[in-house]
Amino acid sequence: MSASNGPISLDNVGGSVQAATTNGPISVKRGSGDQQLSATNGPIHVGLSGTRWDGPGLQVSTRNGPLALSIPETYDSGIAIQVSGHSPIRCTAGACTGAIRSPDSGGSPNIIRIGSGDPIVRLSTMNGPLSVRNDN
Repeated sequence: MSASNGPISLDNVGGSVQAATTNGPISVKRGSGDQQLSATNGPIHVGLSGTRWDGPGLQVSTRNGPLALSIPETYDSGIAIQVSGHSPIRCTAGACTGAIRSPDSGGSPNIIRIGSGDPIVRLSTMNGPLSVRNDN
């Protein structure tokens, strides 16, 4: 599915999903399966639920838009977040305490790893801020 100048919202959707938007937001929460989401000039909000991602994985990317992640305290699936060197990062979730962060090396992307095991949740933002908070 795709949208231009409009939003995409996925709530409790599983299976194989490919969604893209230009100039509009994407919101995904309580998802599972094999999902690939991208936005250009729009924000993305990912609301993870439970303790693990159920399925092959989640890949999310935004260019010129903010990326927000809400994560439960008990979430344990591996998460990798790639952030361009110019994007501010605000990580207030409990999982951020144990996160492994690659060193900032002259404009190279920062990579933040949360959880355990190989990352099956992969998020990235280029030229947009990142915020990670606990799911309430």
